Amino acid sequence: HGSRGGRRGAAAGVRGQAGGGSAQPMVVSKPGQAAKKSPSQPPQPAGVGLYFKTDEQGRYYVEMVLENTSAAATGVVKYGDVLELVQNESVVGKTLSQLRHMILGPPGTYVNLSFLREMDPDSFRFDVDLLRGDPRAYGE
Repeated sequence: HGSRGGRRGAAAGVRGQAGGGSAQPMVVSKPGQAAKKSPSQPPQPAGVGLYFKTDEQGRYYVEMVLENTSAAATGVVKYGDVLELVQNESVVGKTLSQLRHMILGPPGTYVNLSFLREMDPDSFRFDVDLLRGDPRAYGE
């Protein structure tokens, strides 16, 4: 459709980078005992490399695709694409915080996103499975 003026809202900051991890220290064991890892925290949730904003209708659209992320590597998602579903759940009426929670997840897992691309004279919908975290860490 026409201009996307009147945009509002903050970028979702759904990033593709996994948290900066460091090696977990090993507990020194006595002879005959198996070494045990110290309790580790679960990995930081990771995104797919998309920033979202809302348009005048309150829909979430892609504001930016970050480099070196799953979203960039696929080349499918473009600026202006309107996010409609995450894992087959509608994003209509969701807050930015709820949207982040829907997209973020354990690094190395996939999330399915459904978009609407509005183009004159036709619009179309498409789905894409994106890897959470840095795709280079998983050989993608």
